[in-house]
Amino acid sequence: MTPDAQPLRRAFRRPSVIASSIFLLSLVLVSLLAPVIAPYDPNEIGIDFQAPPSKKHWLGTDLVGRDVFSRLLYGSRISLMVGFLSVGLYCLIGALIGVIAAAFPRTWDRILSRLADLVLAFPPLVLILATVSLVGPGIGQVIWLLGLLGWPSVFRVVRGNLLALRESTMVEAARALGASGWHIAKRHLMPSATGAIFVAFTFGVGQAILTEAVLSFLGLGVQPPTASWGNMLTDAQSIAVLEQMPWLWLAPGVMILATVISVHIIGDALREALDPRSSA
Repeated sequence: MTPDAQPLRRAFRRPSVIASSIFLLSLVLVSLLAPVIAPYDPNEIGIDFQAPPSKKHWLGTDLVGRDVFSRLLYGSRISLMVGFLSVGLYCLIGALIGVIAAAFPRTWDRILSRLADLVLAFPPLVLILATVSLVGPGIGQVIWLLGLLGWPSVFRVVRGNLLALRESTMVEAARALGASGWHIAKRHLMPSATGAIFVAFTFGVGQAILTEAVLSFLGLGVQPPTASWGNMLTDAQSIAVLEQMPWLWLAPGVMILATVISVHIIGDALREALDPRSSA
């Protein structure tokens, strides 16, 4: 069951969606070309400490003389990698478990639903903080934790979209002809879950970027000297920096805000295009 392309084309003609798409595509391109575009090594300690924006340093330098613009470019790679990899992982897990629950309602549906409820019963950020404090901080740990803890939301979305379909005439006819649960899942359920997975993915990327920023800000995510938008904000914990050196926190803060808003605008457009009832 393939979604009609007309609502998608109509949704992506909106100025806000076009602007968000251009921004995200440009951000991905810039992050890939960061070694070419960045004027300085992001970890190079210079002699211009706490320098304001200038022709030499477009966004100024931080407390130890590192170029903020170069660190911002390299930080985009970390934030996007965490967002896409972790959300891709939990979308894969959630979609697979959701399809299994819908394909085998008598054996696996109740068990998997209770498992999802159990994972959702724990506050995710608190659980991530506790786990990272035990296993140690790092980008790999953040990606795996977000991926392993985020699947219940995708599971619920996929399962909910497939509940009506599994009782449809098409699926009942396949069962009557002797089709196995795996055949029904592969042929009828998985293609129908594509739209819901895309929507969950777009919304999840923004949330994952925010979570990585929070963990890095707290010192439990990406570790210095590696640049990420979150640990760039760590320098802005003092009142003196907030008031006298706004270039240290303004650039990463604006990038986090713009990226999350853009992802959510695109996700909302996809949701409306793939589910006409949401625009009613």
